Amino acid sequence: MIQFKDIHKFLFELWNAREINIVINLYKELENKQNSSERNYIYNNIMQYCEMKENKLYKYIEQNSSVL
Repeated sequence: MIQFKDIHKFLFELWNAREINIVINLYKELENKQNSSERNYIYNNIMQYCEMKENKLYKYIEQNSSVL
């Protein structure tokens, strides 16, 4: 059975400061770009990175939840 401290640890470690700064800097870059093609690439990178984190969370929940 999973304990509260295990959940807290996983969530706390899901994003580290470097990863958060990467996303923030990509967003800042997105705001400064005029070219729609460049903006699309940057936006897609941000979304893919966030989707990867979402998938990690989903897998964690799936592995650690019990079926009633």
